[in-house]
Amino acid sequence: MPRKQIPLWFIFLAWALMFYQGLMAFDSRQGYGQRVEIPTRRVSVILSKGGYYPDVIQAFEGEKIEFTFTSTLGKPSCMIMPDKNLFIAARFGEIGKGELYVKKSGTYFFYCPSTEHQGKVVVLKNPHSDKEQRKASREIASESKAQWFPRSE
Repeated sequence: MPRKQIPLWFIFLAWALMFYQGLMAFDSRQGYGQRVEIPTRRVSVILSKGGYYPDVIQAFEGEKIEFTFTSTLGKPSCMIMPDKNLFIAARFGEIGKGELYVKKSGTYFFYCPSTEHQGKVVVLKNPHSDKEQRKASREIASESKAQWFPRSE
């Protein structure tokens, strides 16, 4: 029985369809047109008679910090950072929320005037932000200036 020959137009249509699907897959993998999200650090802070817990919070430059704040005290409490325009209030059994975007490294203090407790947010320099630090320095071992000599006794 003789084999039927596939029409040329069918081969061209199949090739065009595979090419189109390949382009769409390539485009979706690369994420073109998608917005890059800001890295977010979520921190829960509790205010008690002993003070804030944690009282030291660390983050990197360029991160957004989402605070969840509550108090175990019977009176209204808050978390204030005047230099960053952050104010989060909470009462016993209630939860307050706030956000802070940190651009520069440094130490930023927060406090509650009704309890006189304080804490700090330490913003570290992002190790991936400096292009010069990312370049690896390479030396030839024989050209190294540091030399080791055995100890003479």
